Amino acid sequence: MAARSRKLLTLARETQDNVALKEEVAKMGKLTEKTWEKEVMEEIAQREARAEAAAKAAAEAAAKATAEAEARGKELARQRDLQARRDMLRALLEDRFGPLTPEWGQRIEAADNPDRLKAAAVQAMKIGKLDELQL
Repeated sequence: MAARSRKLLTLARETQDNVALKEEVAKMGKLTEKTWEKEVMEEIAQREARAEAAAKAAAEAAAKATAEAEARGKELARQRDLQARRDMLRALLEDRFGPLTPEWGQRIEAADNPDRLKAAAVQAMKIGKLDELQL
């Protein structure tokens, strides 16, 4: 960009016959011309800004991915806990009342409240008939 600007200023000076206009063009050129050092510093600043923006975007993406992974991990742990409670209730009921009907198997699998499953397991130890279980 600086080389192009210098060429334009040189062309403007050369095409003027009037000495006063040549001097005016030269003055304006000095005022508007950037130094090479200034151009390099601006380019460095722009590159640093782009790198900073990229680093920020990468950090945000990593934070989002971490949050999503943690949420998936919590959900998987919740599902494992529910399944363990269902399995425990099924084992208790089968131990007390023998093989369960498919209907009872479906009811146990449909249960999705860990506290309700725990209460049903405690209740399973106290009831006399399977129909008395509140699930």
